[in-house]
Amino acid sequence: MYNYRKFNSESITSNYKNSLLDKTNHMFDLLSEQLKKHNKGTDYLEAFNNRICLSVIGLGLNESFNKASFFTKCKNMKTVLNSRYHKVAFRSLELRYFPIHWKLFFFFSKYKLTVPLQLLLLAIKKIIKK
Repeated sequence: MYNYRKFNSESITSNYKNSLLDKTNHMFDLLSEQLKKHNKGTDYLEAFNNRICLSVIGLGLNESFNKASFFTKCKNMKTVLNSRYHKVAFRSLELRYFPIHWKLFFFFSKYKLTVPLQLLLLAIKKIIKK
């Protein structure tokens, strides 16, 4: 067990990391290599693509800590959503299984609607800070 103090403004999870997308894509490179090396089937590929889509939550929350303007954050989220892994993964993401709030979040992500996506990320950030 561990204790996580989410109100700590000095926490590593409360600071903007400029290179997070590069590091995330590097991790996806390594995972992709392993999937190919071990000849994993479609179930593994689907799980991998779903994990890539889920990474938008963390990448988006990271962007919410950026001191840049709202529209710069939207532009940066467009860069995330246009990254090679995210473009491919979102093509096959099934939205029907999500509850409505996550369905909206991933719909905005899938179709690169970064203004409403950024607004949702701001709401998520406020909820987390409570």
